[in-house]
Amino acid sequence: MSSLPNNGLPIEAIMLIALFIESVFYGLYLVTFGISIRVLAFTKSFCQRRICLLTVVLLLFVVATLNIAFSLRHVLDAFVWYTGPGGARAQLYDISNRVNAIKTVNYVVQTIIGDGMLLYRLYAVYSHDWRIVAFPALLWATTIGLGAVTCQITFSLDQDATLNSKRLVPFVTSALGVTMALNVVATSLILLKLWVLQRRSSKVVVAPAHDSQGSVLRRLTHVLIESAAMYTTAVFIFFVVYACSNDGYYAITDSIVQIIGIAFNFIIVRTYQGGMAESTEVAPLTSHITMPSPTNVTFIESCYEPRRHGEKDSYGDH
Repeated sequence: MSSLPNNGLPIEAIMLIALFIESVFYGLYLVTFGISIRVLAFTKSFCQRRICLLTVVLLLFVVATLNIAFSLRHVLDAFVWYTGPGGARAQLYDISNRVNAIKTVNYVVQTIIGDGMLLYRLYAVYSHDWRIVAFPALLWATTIGLGAVTCQITFSLDQDATLNSKRLVPFVTSALGVTMALNVVATSLILLKLWVLQRRSSKVVVAPAHDSQGSVLRRLTHVLIESAAMYTTAVFIFFVVYACSNDGYYAITDSIVQIIGIAFNFIIVRTYQGGMAESTEVAPLTSHITMPSPTNVTFIESCYEPRRHGEKDSYGDH
């Protein structure tokens, strides 16, 4: 067996720390998951067609739960059941181990779902304009391809291979770079739309509703920025640590699987809470305006239920 990497903390300690950190994030995720389910399943006024959102929330939950379950299984395999050469250290480093390989699939699937919903949010906000979505969609397709290749290589590696295997490095680093680019580009375009709408609304909305409408737009902007920053920062840290060949990336990958779900649920929870707080004041004053998504308190619904074909933005008429 080839010599195993050693760069600071032993892998045994890193994996135990990783399990602890992932457990903390999973606890946070369960809180946001519970609130999201309550909002989507039991609040009729929030979303008329919430099946899509509810399905995605449940899929993210399944993947997140499977990942932490396999993380626990991996630790138990190494410290309790494995009796082969190299001990727990060799078992934990073995990326081709079926548990490690499945966790790689979990990460790829969770990333694809999260990025896919970000892409669809962009698609909805720009009212089905493929000219805007084309480049981010290409990045997303690239992420899917790189993720599939990474999973295939992981399952075919030799027993002594690690995540820093020469066969994996170019695909993992490329996938991380493309994921960061997709999130930055898509989120920036959404924020640009919000900014434009906020400027236009200041010229259209009647004076008594102006402050409230601007408050809604600012809240939505903050929610999107916070959600995107949470996920993109985690991926950037993963990219840097992985590029430095530090074993800390094992902990970061497990955490990112949970962070993706947290970031997605965070948008639902924060938007719903903010919308309920302001809907009574804003809705009556803006009912005469056809506002393009996402400019009202039903942002999540409008993001996943784009305006009907042919419906125009009333701002264009002013």
